[in-house]
Amino acid sequence: MTDQMVDWPAHVQAIYDAVTSAAEPARLTAANLPDGDAYAGIRIVALGKAAVRMARAAEEAYAAHPYVSGVVVAKSDEGWTPARLRFMPGSHPVPDERSLAAGEAALEVAASAGPDDLFLVLLSGGGSALAVAPMEGVTLADKQAAVKALLASGAPIDEINAKRRQMSRLKGGGLARAAQRAREIVTLALSDVVGDDPATIASGPTWLGENDRSARYELIGSGRTGIDAAIAYAAEQGWDVIDWGDAIVGDVRIVAKDHAVKLRAVQAGIAKPTLVISGGELTSTLPENAGAGGPNQDYVLSLMAALDGTAGIYGLAFDTDGCDGIGGGAGGWFTPESLADARAMGLDVSASMQAYASLDFLATLGTHIPEAASGTNINDFRAVLLLPLTGD
Repeated sequence: MTDQMVDWPAHVQAIYDAVTSAAEPARLTAANLPDGDAYAGIRIVALGKAAVRMARAAEEAYAAHPYVSGVVVAKSDEGWTPARLRFMPGSHPVPDERSLAAGEAALEVAASAGPDDLFLVLLSGGGSALAVAPMEGVTLADKQAAVKALLASGAPIDEINAKRRQMSRLKGGGLARAAQRAREIVTLALSDVVGDDPATIASGPTWLGENDRSARYELIGSGRTGIDAAIAYAAEQGWDVIDWGDAIVGDVRIVAKDHAVKLRAVQAGIAKPTLVISGGELTSTLPENAGAGGPNQDYVLSLMAALDGTAGIYGLAFDTDGCDGIGGGAGGWFTPESLADARAMGLDVSASMQAYASLDFLATLGTHIPEAASGTNINDFRAVLLLPLTGD
């Protein structure tokens, strides 16, 4: 038994805010921008789910520079109208005609950079689908079919992006090669992939390899950024922390069962509240006609089921970009009472898991985190609060 009361919904909101605020793209971008006065012109391509906020920071920083131009490619303009850059919407996770137009525009901006210009790329996860430029002989339909098949199979993102690079003039360093006349090529990247591999972040449009020095590449934020923020929050609460790292991958159902076993073992040995934190990217192999949800919501549902109401364990998982899978959720949470509450409401956790319908289950239960663009993208985040057991 445990003898402490926890306002877990309040902590859920506070942790979500802390993690996403720590990776706020505008602040991270502004702190790392090159000195614009060293260049005659500044050509900008901002690409990915954090592109709007990264581009906004750059446009403000270079407001006094006489020659700034480029494109911003994201799902939404977030209500911002650029003064000197051009916003172009793209589609995610499967590219469409808008993505095709955005990819060609990005290549045109790169090619326009002259010998006295800076070519600045502001990169974040999601860029692989938001902008595409198929190789000769490859159609948009070919790319769409390949991506849909890989997503449904539960393939890891590095495998998906490797396929994308094979089919693209933009990815795999293609954008940097198009800007070969530029005086300098600089990429500021916000990572949403395990291991922060530059070749995998948005499929590496400016990554030419470890030994290539013609393009400068700087990582300005990653999953570790969010985990560090959560650790700081736990310290403020007086909790201990166990950091499982930012590189957990695998099938979400298998990982959740494994975590349930480990969490019970950890709980048995603690003397004070302890927050167990992890990041990474879990995957699901979806059946035909799968329900609404995503891997973070599926993790919450699966872990809740595996723990079966274990006292003193509170869970949380969300996608930091604010969109987990399909259907309109960002993530979810549970308390030790959630499973009993669900059963009292007539919800069948096994049936929901079989249908991969985690969103409907958590939304009905009232423990889902609604979809809302966070403006950043540093992969998945999970936290589990363990209270020490007390003997009765």
